[in-house]
Amino acid sequence: MVGAEFESALRNFLSNPTNGDNDASEQLVPSVLGLLRIGQTDFIPTIRTEVQSALADALERTCGGSLGSERGHFPDEDRSVQGSSSENTTSTWLDLLKSVCLELEQVLFRIRSVILSVASAITPSALDDADSASVSNESLRRIYWEATDWSQREVAKIVTSHFKQTRQQQPSVKGLVSCDDFIAFAEILENFHRRVVVPAWSFYCWPARSGLPFPVHSAVLRSLVSSQASVLLQAFHEDHCNTLSQALDQETWRPASHALSPALVPLLSHLLDHHELQTISNVDASDNSVSSVEAGTSSKLILHGEGYVVVETVLTLIPLMIDYLQLGKKLAAWPALLRDVQLYLTKFITVFNSRSCELVLGAGARKRDVLSTISARNLALVARSLESLLIIIPVLQAFFEKLYQNAEESCDKLSEASSCHNDHLLITKKKGLSNPFTAVNLSIRKHLSDLVEKLTTLLATRIASRLGTWQPRPPTPSAELRAVCQALTKLTETTSDVLSSDMLTNLLLRAHLEFKAGLRQRLADLSLFPDGGPQQGLVDSELVFYMTCLRRLTPSLEHFADDCNEVWPTQSAPKS
Repeated sequence: MVGAEFESALRNFLSNPTNGDNDASEQLVPSVLGLLRIGQTDFIPTIRTEVQSALADALERTCGGSLGSERGHFPDEDRSVQGSSSENTTSTWLDLLKSVCLELEQVLFRIRSVILSVASAITPSALDDADSASVSNESLRRIYWEATDWSQREVAKIVTSHFKQTRQQQPSVKGLVSCDDFIAFAEILENFHRRVVVPAWSFYCWPARSGLPFPVHSAVLRSLVSSQASVLLQAFHEDHCNTLSQALDQETWRPASHALSPALVPLLSHLLDHHELQTISNVDASDNSVSSVEAGTSSKLILHGEGYVVVETVLTLIPLMIDYLQLGKKLAAWPALLRDVQLYLTKFITVFNSRSCELVLGAGARKRDVLSTISARNLALVARSLESLLIIIPVLQAFFEKLYQNAEESCDKLSEASSCHNDHLLITKKKGLSNPFTAVNLSIRKHLSDLVEKLTTLLATRIASRLGTWQPRPPTPSAELRAVCQALTKLTETTSDVLSSDMLTNLLLRAHLEFKAGLRQRLADLSLFPDGGPQQGLVDSELVFYMTCLRRLTPSLEHFADDCNEVWPTQSAPKS
């Protein structure tokens, strides 16, 4: 009779969502004490059965339909939320999933109240053996943990079943590919994990197992969020890489025909100045301060007051990079995901860096019939485009550093407020991790060096071909020296509006060294030495013409001085 009363009271309490801790004691403790007085201490199985039934009923109420399981048993088959087919929107499914988690959370809260109330009634004085109380308390705590663990696994089954159905109905859809949907999904599971699972483990471990690490095999919700994060990021990255590849396939390797979108100018300017993203609507249009990005009719990309003549693809690349930053900002609550976004962004930039050099430096564009020949201007455009990225990359790095700092501060506060360390899904400290932008920065600089080397080689080849037939004879300047100066002038004319003044000057000085080395070799071949004779006078006259031409090429070279004495080979002493 007392056992039936206990079972009825337990069932009524677990099924009534308005019950609280005090109600549990009022309804259950008298029955428990009655059972103890008549020597019936085997009521643990009854509690376990009713707990299982209450959880199963909760799932029936929220999932809908028959669960195909007997009352009082933990079913193992896949679950699905009613209405989770493709006919319903993802947001509807997420609402249903949230309802399931909240319903289970409420039932588990009542289960915990039951455990605490029963445990408070079981004291050594109420039993013949104090050890029995210890065993009973441990058994009660185990019931609560097993119920919680089972609940999170049922939530996992609901999720996996939904994604399985989605793949069957839409094979191309592998999971959540909307960032907003993923965030809603992750927050639902994280809230359940943080508010229910972690406290249940701490409750089970206290006090004998206090400090016992959370079992890895029970982190099923973390695994689900992690796998869906991978799906989201992979789909996002592939989509953006495809867009970039299409732009590169259509690239003509000429200067961009239009300027950066006016809508992007204030956004990029704010990013360069403050290392943070700001929505267009929040940008103060009345701000008269100097902008880091200038808009106008010119097709130049103006960064920090310096103009960059870039190829069309760069103007496609910039908004795509901002997309990565927007994604990182949305996922900033999960530092591990933020790290992944950063890695994917560096891979994305690497695609442009590698393919642009492959198509131009490696002559891939000529093989694809995009260009009939790879000109110095084509090489200069790629070099300048890469230089613009070197301005932007440190800003991207600083942007992520800011997000990391804010995210880690939030995670530290969360850990301090929690009874269990590292209970936040996907927390990963950035400390000790290498900076992924370092590698892409070095790679771009390497390609820049290769491009300058290629431009130098083009000039050196033309200079060498002219000097190979040069002879110091009147009239001066000779046709060969005129041709050398024409080659330098043509390079300057075709690239001066593309290359920065410093890079162009550096390129011309490298060509100057090639010229002096080539002339020295030619003089040695002709056995001409600085003997003060008429031929030396002809050579000096040629050099005056050449240096005059060189100084006119850029403002930086206007006062460049070089007596070119090293062009003369050293005459070997006659053998005795």
